[in-house]
Amino acid sequence: MSTPIETADPRPAELTAFELLKETLATTAQLAEKQVELLRAEVRATIAEERRRVITLSVGAATALCGLSVMLTAGALAAGFATGHPALFVLGMGVVLAAAAAALLIAGIRGLAATRVPSSRSIVEEEIEWAREKLQETRSSTSPERSNGYAVVVSR
Repeated sequence: MSTPIETADPRPAELTAFELLKETLATTAQLAEKQVELLRAEVRATIAEERRRVITLSVGAATALCGLSVMLTAGALAAGFATGHPALFVLGMGVVLAAAAAALLIAGIRGLAATRVPSSRSIVEEEIEWAREKLQETRSSTSPERSNGYAVVVSR
């Protein structure tokens, strides 16, 4: 499972700027890990839900296609026997059915939208941006002698 986020030390006045920055970055890292865990859980739930929808849609479409195929074949045979050319009518109905199926498949593929999980993703992106801004502010306002001579290096 996950570990709870540790709270900051209650004595911030006694900490140096470097120690405060170190604690802030550690807390930010823990928060980012929690947000990533939440994002993963939401993505898993969304994928499972979409999988169920696609399976249901596929079974329904296959059943409807079988029913439609039987009805069209019966109609083509009836029309063919009435005119004396049953094979020609069955072939014609097969071509019409194949064209309709292709059009429906193309429309269905275009209609499938990529499902995103915008809430957690946007929160994580906002927090990363916030942390970068705060780090830039800290870098520009803190001189090396005020941070006990340590240099903070962050790479992307």
